[in-house]
Amino acid sequence: MTDMLDTRYVLSQNVVIEDFDNEALIFMPRKRHLIKINSITRSILNKLDGQCTIRDIAHELVSAYDISFDLLFKDIKVILTDLTKQRIIKDKNKLMQIKDFEHMENK
Repeated sequence: MTDMLDTRYVLSQNVVIEDFDNEALIFMPRKRHLIKINSITRSILNKLDGQCTIRDIAHELVSAYDISFDLLFKDIKVILTDLTKQRIIKDKNKLMQIKDFEHMENK
């Protein structure tokens, strides 16, 4: 199993984010659901491009927020777990495995 620090995430397709001052709103049209997020969560979401690992993101944010890596990683883990459960973000590695499996099944 991949260590969470090496995981790459992407936003789900039907997620819209609107920024306001020091916070933002995530809108999920299919569920008609709004979620208010803080600036740290928004900073994390901005970096979820499917290329950067959680380790990369944490290292970038450590200096920006003047916080220890371990404490920041604990916060990131809680945030990402919650966003995954709400289907706002997806693990890119798992998506690739599903696509590979579907491709094999279609042959």
